[in-house]
Order: sequence, then structure tokens, then C-alpha cells
Amino acid sequence: MNTQTIAQRLQAKKSLLFTTLSIARDRGLVRYDDSYQLFDFEIAGLDAIGCVRGSYDEVSVKAIVQPTALGRQRARSVLLNAKFRARIGAAWTCGWLDRATGRFIEVTGDFHAANHITPRLARMTFTKDRRAEHLPATELPHVHQEAPS
Repeated sequence: MNTQTIAQRLQAKKSLLFTTLSIARDRGLVRYDDSYQLFDFEIAGLDAIGCVRGSYDEVSVKAIVQPTALGRQRARSVLLNAKFRARIGAAWTCGWLDRATGRFIEVTGDFHAANHITPRLARMTFTKDRRAEHLPATELPHVHQEAPS
């Protein structure tokens, strides 16, 4: 049974998207050459994998928390419904950042998470520049770069 409130789900999705994009930006992975950039990171003490893809108008952002082997394999193309979430990881989301406005598009959909993950992500706090306060400043990136298929 899903015990997540709509407000919790929206906040958890925003936390995951902002953190993923912030880390990608800090690591210099947001490029506008239409290539996928995969990278590992940590969010709220949990392992995660992110994927960004920049194009002329928008930046695609995807993230999987506690990814399974299948989740790691499919991180570039993960657009799944809730019934497949457990096969991909504990939580996943996707969103698109409009380059012209700097705002996320469609932040209310495409978030699926286990009941114990959503409150953990929703409780995250951010500094004024939208960086998650818990992220270690000295974290070294482990970057996977793959050519688009």
C-alpha cells in the first residue's frame, strides 16, 4: 500500500532532481552536444546514479536511488511505470530543465519510490543556491561516459 502523500512525493522528486542536476553541473557534465552523461553520487546517505543529456532547448535529468544491475544498465533510457520500479531501484525520477527559463518542466509526474525512501528524500534541505546541505564537498566523481545509441 502506498503511504506517500502528494506533497511528500513532489518534494522528494524536487530534491532528487535538484541534487542530480547540481552534482552534474559541479562535475562539468551538463553539455549541450546531445550526449548522455552517467555518474554515481550519494543522496540522503543512499547510492544513486544520475544521467543528464543537454540539447539546444532543454536538459534531460534522470536519477535512480539504490539502482539494481538492471537500473544501472537502463539508466539512460529509464521511463517506466510504477510496477517496474522495484526492478530498477528503490526510487527513480526524470524531469526536463528548460534552458531559457531555468525552470523544471513536468515536475509532478514520473516519480516512483518505495514507501521508506520518499520521506527521506522529502526531508532534505537546500541552501540558497539549491545545493543539498548534506553532500560532501570533497566527493570525487566516478563518471561513466557513454556514446548515445
